Amino acid sequence: MQLPLRGVLGRILGNGHWLLAWSVPLCCGVVAQFTVPTQRSIAASPPLPALAFEQYLIDYGAVIPTEEVRTHFGFVNNSERLVTIDRLDSSCGCLQPQLAAGSQQLDPGERGEFLLRVQTANQSVGPKEYSVTVYYRDPEPQQTTVRFRVTLPDNQVVVRPRAVMIYLTDDSPMLQSAEVVDRRERKLEITRIESHPPELAEVTHVATEDDDEGHRHYRLQVSVPADLPQGNHRGTVWIHTNDPAYQRLRLPLALQKGKLPSPGATAVMPRPRR
Repeated sequence: MQLPLRGVLGRILGNGHWLLAWSVPLCCGVVAQFTVPTQRSIAASPPLPALAFEQYLIDYGAVIPTEEVRTHFGFVNNSERLVTIDRLDSSCGCLQPQLAAGSQQLDPGERGEFLLRVQTANQSVGPKEYSVTVYYRDPEPQQTTVRFRVTLPDNQVVVRPRAVMIYLTDDSPMLQSAEVVDRRERKLEITRIESHPPELAEVTHVATEDDDEGHRHYRLQVSVPADLPQGNHRGTVWIHTNDPAYQRLRLPLALQKGKLPSPGATAVMPRPRR
């Protein structure tokens, strides 16, 4: 049965007090949720690292054949704190990173740099990526890694092996062979060879030969003395030439006298002195 329109309106208006009683608390709760401030703890952000580099990646691309490739990384102390650089760790012993004078300690706003050198004659041909990690304090211990990319060319001067590693188990002298290979048409000449430290080894140029491809091989002999003290020793052989592009070639030395390493052990090439 249908109710008259007046009856329907009456029921709605009659229940109006119930709708009003239900809606008022709801509205008040919603308003209170957005008006009551929320208590939050705000933690102080740690200070940013002090050392900022001008470039974090240097990409040289392909380079011409040369004795070594050089680049440098500049940096600045962007903080109000003293920065002390503790050490530079490189991904390859061939890099020889060196801090410039006055770059070990930086006052606020001061700039510094380190030089990076790659000996091309000790590296294989093709693209390379190297990295250097800078460890410093500001005064908290910090570290930053920068990268250097370069593509080394073919048809260059090569030193073989890349490093001489010798194990001595007794007091007998030891001989080891090495060579410089010149693949170019215009050949260099070795003018002198020196070992640092000099008492570590004696290196002599014993022969010069050309192979069937026209590459010239300069045969070297590395002689380790019998009275070498026990323990690990490291040094560098410098091979000087008359070629302006390859004036000085580098051959690292890593010598160990004493007990041979256990089978399966990995020989680690010590980092050369900087």
